[in-house]
Formats: sequence, structure tokens, C-alpha cells
Amino acid sequence: MRPTQSDFDEDDEFKMLLDFIKEKKEATQKSYKANYRKLRILVNGDNLRDVSEDRVIKTVDREIEKVNTRQALLNIAITARNMTPVLPTGKLIKQRTTNTNDVEAHVKENNSKLDLPDITEFDAYISDLYKKKKYREYIINYLMRNYYVRNQDLLFDTVTVKRDTIDSNLNYLWLDSKKRRVIYIRNSYKTVDTYGPKTYVIEDADFVRAVKFCHKLQYAFPLTDSPEKIGYYIKKLSFKELGEGAILKMIISHYKDDIHVLKEISEKRGTALDVLLTSYNIAYS
Repeated sequence: MRPTQSDFDEDDEFKMLLDFIKEKKEATQKSYKANYRKLRILVNGDNLRDVSEDRVIKTVDREIEKVNTRQALLNIAITARNMTPVLPTGKLIKQRTTNTNDVEAHVKENNSKLDLPDITEFDAYISDLYKKKKYREYIINYLMRNYYVRNQDLLFDTVTVKRDTIDSNLNYLWLDSKKRRVIYIRNSYKTVDTYGPKTYVIEDADFVRAVKFCHKLQYAFPLTDSPEKIGYYIKKLSFKELGEGAILKMIISHYKDDIHVLKEISEKRGTALDVLLTSYNIAYS
């Protein structure tokens, strides 16, 4: 019988991992811990540092179908072996590179099948949402259009005073009514460990009004109290229910020859430019 998720909490190796990743953001630590437990279960509870690289690779390949999940498990195996004393990771890194090539090929195949709307249709849709006073949908689509954000970035609270933005693990729309602006604070997003927290001042009068209206409603934001469900809500609220990934591909397709806009997208989203030009460029096939 395989062990359960909680069987490892008192293990020395698990405690070593917690200490090893303690400087990372809370969301990142949560992901590391979940993947550690998942891999420990797959290898029948053995300490990851006691499992050979070959066994990890064979087990992950046999048990896991999704390439992205395979990558995450290989990464946690590499992390465990990088703890003191450091153990060899060459085979794991080589397999991770092979998987990366598989992901790239899958992206190319999917991109070749996409038939996305023109961005002008998206812009008209956002304007129409505002005119119809669908302010919650307007805010979500506005941020995807202008700040190129992921699902997690759109899980935020609306507040009216700066002191309510102190939790460094949460995202906020701070309605600064005195200066008639909104401060968009992103502390929790996929690549925050690489790019750090991001803060943007939004002075668009329509956007400020929409946030003010939604804040009064109380129930409008956050969209959900269950972070794992945010993708569902964003897809439902997004243009043609495309979801943030397809919307970004639509934007990249429109600006694919404008390096200045592409650099802006890279900076605001927190995604390397080469990733944008491969994973999100439907012309890359």
C-alpha cells in the first residue's frame, strides 16, 4: 500500500527541503511541497536522495502522462539532490531537457491548429463591457489586455487604503480615490521568484470607476476563495471564453513584429522574451 500525502511531514528529508526553500515565496513553497509528496508516493515512500536518477526517470515516465507534471517532478528530484551533501543530477537534467523539447513540439502542434479572433474584436469587446456596466468582466479583460497577466495574477482583493495591502503573499487593486487612480499590486504570480513583485499605477478613468463600483459590491472580488479554481472563473469571464493563454497568443500574434511591445509584454507578464516568441507565438510552428 502506497503512503499518503501526510506521511512525510516528520521525515528529516522533508524538513531539510523546507529549510532549503524557505527563502522562496509561499506559493512556490506550496508547489515544491506538493510535488515532493507526489514523487515520494510514486517511489513508494523512499527518500528522494536515496532513489537513483534512473529509477526517478523511469518511474515518472511510467506513471505520469502530462509532460509539465513530469517536469515538475524531475525538478523536485533535482532540488532534493542539490541539498547538502550535493548528489549527481546529470541524468535528471538531461531528461528534463528532453522533456522540454517534447513540450516545445507539442506547443508548435497546438499553435498550428489555432484560429484566434483579431485583437480589434477583443478591444471592441472590452469597450462594450464597460458601456453595458459589466464591470467585473471589464476589469478582468482589461488587465489581460493591458498587463498580459496569468490566471493567478487575477486573484486579488480590492482595498481603499494602503495599509490593507501589507500581505506580501496577496495581490491587490488599491483604489486610491484621492488621486483618482488604481494601484495594481502583484505579489503572487508564477514567476515572482525571478522577477519580484510588480506594481502598476492605472489612471484610466473608466477602469478606476469600474473598480470603485465593484469594491462597493463586496462580492465581486476576489473571484474565488479557492485559488485552484481561479482558471475556471477567468475562462468564464474572458473574451469568447478563450482563457488567458489563448488571449495572450492573440495579442502576441498581433504584435509579433513589434519588438518594443513584445518587450513590454515580457516585462509586465514576467515571462522571458524567448518564451513569448515560442510558447505564445502562433506563427511559431
